[in-house]
Amino acid sequence: MANKYKLKFSLSNGETIDAGEIVVPEGAKGDKGDKGDPYTLTSTDKAAIVQDVLAALPYYDGSVTISGGVELISFTIAGATYQAEAGMTWAEWVVSEYNENGIYVDTGNYITTDAGGEVLLGGEDVLSNDTIMAGASYTVHFGGGSN
Repeated sequence: MANKYKLKFSLSNGETIDAGEIVVPEGAKGDKGDKGDPYTLTSTDKAAIVQDVLAALPYYDGSVTISGGVELISFTIAGATYQAEAGMTWAEWVVSEYNENGIYVDTGNYITTDAGGEVLLGGEDVLSNDTIMAGASYTVHFGGGSN
């Protein structure tokens, strides 16, 4: 498990710049393991993260904030490992950056691969409103699912 955090730079002119996200593995320095807990970077951490960005930020005042911790879970589909945010539904996941291999929701709300196979869990069809299960091993079935 890991936590994903949004990274923002505070500028001396009062603006903030969204600088993307970082992932902190479970147990890493400063990772409290609680959703939403802020994590303050040490000056060493700041230097490592912003080294290439500082030149492009003339108003950068040296402050970095990280907030919005999100627990990441892992699961497999046909043996390939994927990540999702804890509590994420399949409908949310298929349109997220975590979907790297063409998984989509078909017209019947079934989760389907780009090759036309239906995603199953325990022999049952996976639907778009189902929550993704941490550690689950999903399979792919070609030829009509479990109905």
